[in-house]
Amino acid sequence: QTFTEARMMVINFPKPFVDEMNEYIDNTIIPNDEDYSHSLVGQIRQNEKSKQLNFSLEGNEYVEQLKKVLDNCGSTFVQKGYKRESVATSFEAWTVHSYAGDYNPLHEHSTPTYAGLSGFMWLKLPDEMMERQLNRGKHKVDFNTTTGQYDGWNHIIWGLGSKSDLYRLKLPCEEYVQPAIGTMCIFPKWLHHQVMPFYGSGERRSLGMNWNVIESQSELEKIMAPAEY
Repeated sequence: QTFTEARMMVINFPKPFVDEMNEYIDNTIIPNDEDYSHSLVGQIRQNEKSKQLNFSLEGNEYVEQLKKVLDNCGSTFVQKGYKRESVATSFEAWTVHSYAGDYNPLHEHSTPTYAGLSGFMWLKLPDEMMERQLNRGKHKVDFNTTTGQYDGWNHIIWGLGSKSDLYRLKLPCEEYVQPAIGTMCIFPKWLHHQVMPFYGSGERRSLGMNWNVIESQSELEKIMAPAEY
């Protein structure tokens, strides 16, 4: 499914899939402890277990099968969401292990190809965050309270605007996305996004990933002028 004017693809994976991924991270990724923070903007440092770790997409059967799933999801998004005769191929992934006070500032991603996709998948949430889960569609963003409802949420922005613009028939240009375990969001790499800080005990774990978008010759002919082609 897609939501927001920015075209975001949302995929919900079953619990066994998430459990298997968390087991692999616990038994392989965390023990390997390959720091990936030098390539990321996350301010993940408040706890001794706060980390951003490389999640290689090659080297064993499990991650190679996972890469096939990611490639299929990315290609489906490009082909169905954008009607492009192109394919997406994932080339990097990383885990983010956030604890109280950790956050990601507003940023966008980059890929070697001109068009590219980015995404994140929630794998674990602190108990306090789970207790404050809202039924999407039956709530509105309300920052005039001090309940901490939106702590740890993802904030995505695809334009400039203000609340008054809504009365002037302009479309919204931002969205606060509630984390849900097993949900993966895919979006174009230019989409600005951030993760709000949160407080309390427990780990907020997610997997981030990027895809190259490989254009077909027929797609390039559609986009380019004859001289460019």
